[in-house]
Amino acid sequence: LLLGGDFCDKYNVNISYGGKYLTISTRQQQTRVKFQQQPNTQQVFHLNTLNGIAIPPLSSKVIQAASSSSPMSAIFTPSSRMTNKQHVIAPHAILTIDNTNTTTLTLLNTTTSFKRIPQGTTLGQIKNLEDNTCCYVRHNSCSIQPQHTTSVTTPNPISSKSKSYSSIHSTMHELTSHLPRQQQDQILSILIKHKSVFDTSKTSIMNTNNISHRIPILPQHRPIQSYPYRKAAKETQIINEQVKEMLDNHVIRPSTSPWSAPVVIIRKKDGSPRFCVDYRKQNLITERDVYPSPRIDDIIDKLVGSQYFTTLDLKAGYWQIPIEEQDKKKTAFITPDGLFEFNVLPFGFSNAPATFQRIINSVLGVLRWDITLVYLDDIIVYSPSFANHVKHLDLILDALEKANVKLNAAKCSLARKQLGYRIPQDGIKPTRTNVKKTIDFPTPTLTKAAYSFIQVAQFYHRFIKDFSTIAAPLNMFKNKDVKFEWTPCKQSFNTLKQKL
Repeated sequence: LLLGGDFCDKYNVNISYGGKYLTISTRQQQTRVKFQQQPNTQQVFHLNTLNGIAIPPLSSKVIQAASSSSPMSAIFTPSSRMTNKQHVIAPHAILTIDNTNTTTLTLLNTTTSFKRIPQGTTLGQIKNLEDNTCCYVRHNSCSIQPQHTTSVTTPNPISSKSKSYSSIHSTMHELTSHLPRQQQDQILSILIKHKSVFDTSKTSIMNTNNISHRIPILPQHRPIQSYPYRKAAKETQIINEQVKEMLDNHVIRPSTSPWSAPVVIIRKKDGSPRFCVDYRKQNLITERDVYPSPRIDDIIDKLVGSQYFTTLDLKAGYWQIPIEEQDKKKTAFITPDGLFEFNVLPFGFSNAPATFQRIINSVLGVLRWDITLVYLDDIIVYSPSFANHVKHLDLILDALEKANVKLNAAKCSLARKQLGYRIPQDGIKPTRTNVKKTIDFPTPTLTKAAYSFIQVAQFYHRFIKDFSTIAAPLNMFKNKDVKFEWTPCKQSFNTLKQKL
């Protein structure tokens, strides 16, 4: 660009040879334009994986990469070797190398198997991106028009959903880390195939074949109204936060119902608060649903002969169950700030377990009692071999996916050889961990302690031959008024512990 002195004077153009830029000044603004420099050579650097990585089939993954270059904006050119041999694709991209000499890059696995890339693998090359500033003059006027700058926002390549899936993939790797590499890849492939069942980023409702929860009130009972319980300021804050979160997730909605139940805050085992609604008065006038839940001993007996087990935990299971529109008003709860009602099945209603069991049984259909068992919000998948277990897990996840059921990945247990019991081919046996407290039970010195022992031992009676005969001397302690005399019970006490 050649500029004459007269032009520079007329349009207020000042040239800084030391700073290698020129400025154009108007009343509205000042524009600085750098000189374009063309170096004789431009250094090229390799970009390598910072850590070893595993990319699931037909998935993309954001990884960290490192270079020996100084911090800069760089143009990245992917390695054709990695694309051709491993079928892992990296995009041409503009990257920012930070002060730790690292950057992030998205890799895409185009195959149907896991791809593992070792630490230090060369992904491609980078070179410095020149920072050139451009400007222009509109010639339809004698004066220089103000420069208009368009701000372009680069879309974030990691959407909230992909962040959710990235977290799910990480959890899946942790859940299968106990397996040999080949078995791990087989299970992970099934999990990735049905990954939508683990996506809990949004509240969702099951497809329940037109089954919804109902709240049938006994005849001649009017709506029950309660006032909100008085709360400390901290608990009131917790309630308000929980209500806002449930409103945002469409779990609840504002209500004009004639019904109202108070809110209570219950502390979990870890001390954290749990938001609960006290529906006890409503339950007293609700017609009972007697749909059966399976017996624990029937479930355990069914597992005999199986070698691999998976337990699947439903995410906020009740909140995935629809509730009849006309019954939503009966779920209303009251706080100092308002009246709200549930759009989904809340915890605390007496018939909730029956509805939940009925719907999950419907979802799994003929698979129940064959390859899977259901108890409340836990699903057990059981198989005689690992190969069968992979097939069975695929069938169960497919059924759950079709019904839009969501699982809590962090609370699932995959392809394990033990549950709470050891289940060898010849029958059920309790694990040593489960019976340890009974085995270590101290010798009782009071009737109450002796009664506690016989109650605990009774739980394992099915595993002890002739339990009734052995435990007979201890049964007298079921009468709390009996005089404590330990000598005739000592042999019975020791024999039961030895048998366990």
